[in-house]
Amino acid sequence: VLHSPSIDYTTTRPGVPYVVTVHDLVPLKRPGDYLRTGIKHRLRYSAVKRATRIIVPTAAVGRDCERVSRG
Repeated sequence: VLHSPSIDYTTTRPGVPYVVTVHDLVPLKRPGDYLRTGIKHRLRYSAVKRATRIIVPTAAVGRDCERVSRG
């Protein structure tokens, strides 16, 4: 099992069961504030969508992750 403690360290092809800790989804919820890093954040969250499991610090972040994974 590979664990990424932050989306800053995600990988798109882990090759093993993959766990990611997501602290917030602000760049996806407010893309206008993150114009320069929009592509970087989309790639990171795309990697998170492929994770086997996701760890979140709060129920609110968990709900946000569920919404993003459906969309």
